[in-house]
Amino acid sequence: MLAQDREFKEAYGEAMFYAHLIEDLLALHIYECGYFHVNGYRGLSRREIREMSHEDRINELAKIYHDQQDGSLEYHIPVLHLLRKIRNKLTHAFIPQVGSDVSTEEGIDQILAMLRNITTWERLSLEALSETHKTALREGIKHCFEAALARDDPPFDARVSRSKIQSYLDQLKGYLKA
Repeated sequence: MLAQDREFKEAYGEAMFYAHLIEDLLALHIYECGYFHVNGYRGLSRREIREMSHEDRINELAKIYHDQQDGSLEYHIPVLHLLRKIRNKLTHAFIPQVGSDVSTEEGIDQILAMLRNITTWERLSLEALSETHKTALREGIKHCFEAALARDDPPFDARVSRSKIQSYLDQLKGYLKA
């Protein structure tokens, strides 16, 4: 049972890790697409992107790639929305929804299988988004080489600004300065 408990925590952590990687890469990708005017996209400021919900960021991605020849990224928009919904359920309603299943060994096996399934989908989506991001950067640099060299952006702020955890971390930072 102890090994199963550890395996459960690892699977849950992995699923949440990939979910947040997707969210952060999506925010960064939207910013880069605006900078390089991918598909004529004019872009949003860092603040506007940071203040958007994950759902709105996915919708913004759809605006950037609304008319692709191969439709490859358009295919991933509904996938990203489903993964967002799953992440929200894992974050906010996981224990109430599956809590009774945790009490049985068979239930834990089913939950582990579900988490592994989620992680597989997250990895596939992260890979597709990552490839799209690399392509956008490669083409942006090819067509706007001087602009890319002159660029002086501070590191992208991937803070979870609306989270209670982030507010606690900000408070801790205040103690370090004192």
